[in-house]
Amino acid sequence: MSMVVRLGQVWEVYSVRARAWIRATVTNITSDSATLSYEIFPGSLTVDLWIMRFEPTRFRLANSSIVDLSENQQPSETSRGIPRQAYPA
Repeated sequence: MSMVVRLGQVWEVYSVRARAWIRATVTNITSDSATLSYEIFPGSLTVDLWIMRFEPTRFRLANSSIVDLSENQQPSETSRGIPRQAYPA
């Protein structure tokens, strides 16, 4: 799935050394890269946008940012099998 990278988004970066996902916030974006600052320790990394968006074994959008992206999306008429009239007007 293609993701849009935006300033302030929280991503998780997989650390081979720590064998864990580490949270980082997007602090700068250029036409082809993004800079992420780690949340739990000082430091940052600059990453190619293509790698961030299309390599889910290395980068993934954190759950808090996924909610932010989807808050304006309307559910489809057959979303989860619920009839359209069940949604509030």
